[in-house]
Amino acid sequence: MPQIKAIITAITVALCFNLSLSQASDAALDVKDMLILSIEDLMGLEISTGTRTHEKSSLVPAVVTVITAEDIATFAYADVAEALSHSVGFVETDDLVMHSFGVRGIHAGLRAGNRTIKFMLNGQAVSFRSTSQNFIGPELIPMAMIERIEIVRGPVSALYGANALLGVVNIITRDSEHFKQQGQQLSLTAETLEAAGNGARASLAGGGKQGDFSYQLGAGLAHSDRTGLNLPQGSPLYHLFAEGTSGRQLSAKTDETRPLSLYGRLNWQAQANRQITLSGFYQKLDAHNSFSDLSPLRDSGSSRVALYNGFARLDWQEDWNETWQTRMFATWSQGSTTDNDHVEAGAPGYYLRRETAYQGGDLGAELIGQMSAADTLLIGMDYTDDRYDMEYFSQVDRASHHSKALNTPRMRNLHNYGFYAQWQHSFSQPWLQSQWHLTLGYRHDRHSYSNGQNSYRAGLVTELPGGKVLKFLVGSAFQAPSPELLFREAVQGGDIVGNPQLLPQQAETAEISLLWPLSSRMQLTSTLFATRIHDLVQYQSTQSNLFARNSTDSLSRGIELEARYVSGPWQIYGNALWQQTRIEDNPYNLFVLNEREEGSLFPEYSLNLGLSYFWRPYKLRLSFDNRYVARRPASTQNVQLAQRFYTISAYLDSTLTLSTQAFSLVAGKTGALRFQVRDLWDNAYVNPGFGGIDVPSLGRRYWLSFEQRF
Repeated sequence: MPQIKAIITAITVALCFNLSLSQASDAALDVKDMLILSIEDLMGLEISTGTRTHEKSSLVPAVVTVITAEDIATFAYADVAEALSHSVGFVETDDLVMHSFGVRGIHAGLRAGNRTIKFMLNGQAVSFRSTSQNFIGPELIPMAMIERIEIVRGPVSALYGANALLGVVNIITRDSEHFKQQGQQLSLTAETLEAAGNGARASLAGGGKQGDFSYQLGAGLAHSDRTGLNLPQGSPLYHLFAEGTSGRQLSAKTDETRPLSLYGRLNWQAQANRQITLSGFYQKLDAHNSFSDLSPLRDSGSSRVALYNGFARLDWQEDWNETWQTRMFATWSQGSTTDNDHVEAGAPGYYLRRETAYQGGDLGAELIGQMSAADTLLIGMDYTDDRYDMEYFSQVDRASHHSKALNTPRMRNLHNYGFYAQWQHSFSQPWLQSQWHLTLGYRHDRHSYSNGQNSYRAGLVTELPGGKVLKFLVGSAFQAPSPELLFREAVQGGDIVGNPQLLPQQAETAEISLLWPLSSRMQLTSTLFATRIHDLVQYQSTQSNLFARNSTDSLSRGIELEARYVSGPWQIYGNALWQQTRIEDNPYNLFVLNEREEGSLFPEYSLNLGLSYFWRPYKLRLSFDNRYVARRPASTQNVQLAQRFYTISAYLDSTLTLSTQAFSLVAGKTGALRFQVRDLWDNAYVNPGFGGIDVPSLGRRYWLSFEQRF
């Protein structure tokens, strides 16, 4: 363990040096960064995702969780995926290429990539449109850029259209005023994995203001060497890898990831009532796909997923008077494979080169009217036009590098028109001593490949005595099939082929939620939910390939509990989910092992608990963050290969963090030094996989981070 000893020695020296400079660096201590939001602050926090208008989070007609910048700093979340994994209702499956989340008992399955959740960056969707996947690890955005993460669980298609089936996650970035007051921020991290190699991360976030112009910029890059992680012994085909059959091996020869993210935003206050914003986003996902569902862990090498994705967006906001406001936007999005992308086919003499790309444009406009003190009207429309270069494969000889085409390049054009409206009305009931807020919403989408989709929502929110808030919510949503699932061609056995007959799957959800401030220090939220999915998409098998097919209906019911306690130096949060999913008989299933009434990949319950204590005299913070995931049914594909039903074991993942802000290299500015032990108990848990293998986690690892404002 020489690396571990070196890290601990470095931390000890740094902390001793830090404490000796404690008095000298008092001026550099950023009091705002130490601030823990009170319960009242959290309930009064204004968010926009739930209604597309600014509203207190406690009164939004949706089930909402907000992860603030203070939460991110307190528990040192490394990326959006890690923050989301500690949010109630969400359970992660990580294949070491991309993070995939299921919500409230429902998981999209093979190569999901969060298709059923709409991820946005300041209101702009960030999916890789060819597959509808969302890349939400370190390749998304530097965490120092984030002001808050607004999470809406439940159907939101009435506002956001396709793919807001199970919820919306909207990342709101910090404004230029924050960076003007606190300074720009540089973050550096070194990591070491007990079971594998080392890694490093670096990010820069900043902004400023000059006259009527303001800007924010962020960049992040990382590298991690996971070489040495072994195939879990419970994998259905483990014996083939242990025996070395057909070049299989228990660990990858090379397993690395090199994500990159860039984000910029320029605001122009053209007039007192007019604001114009230009924003740009670029991300690169580049990782060895060692534990792929196709030809994994071969002595010839690992597949590699290498994609870039991004957008440029122009927003125009005009306030005509105190009543009317218009908002318009235009977006250009683009994504493609890079030269590093390739697919292993289990052949020693050749590999496959994959090429796919998309280009898309969005236009939208909204009219918002404050009709009276009690009534708000929102009317909007949007249009999307996408061109897809479908996956094209060529076979490349390893020795000569000569390539030959395996299929024909194809292009598809798809477009969608969306029209939506929302009415909000507030009224009081003196005899109940309560204030009521009614929200009604409707949206119609017309897509080029399917019939029109209608989405609705209705919410009744009441403010009760004692600060309690009760919500009654119903709504519907839909997920549009991705171009990949509609039109894909496969060039090797076991891969996915498209199904042009695939229809959108639809969700209907009912929720009752009670927010209860038990005291000025503690808040409790409980939610009952039921979600029915119609035309559930499941993978079916031909003799040689998989294809997505509308099959049957599912019903998920459950309860969510969230609690938060804030008192002096203490900050504690906890949440729990219990759910029960039942999938109706699939008429296309011919084998007993295909029938999974409880579904797959999602546990019956999950728990999260985090505690943090700030020791003011020494400016030290100690945080202990935990997530527990109960047993999960293995993937249907793996159950078929194992020829038996089996489950993935439960696990506890704990992170211990020690940080101090009494360390700065720049006079008058804040610095921070942080040490973390991730997977503290070294549980080395397993994630469910596909194609006969399950996926190892990273195991215990050590992070040393330094942050400096300047």
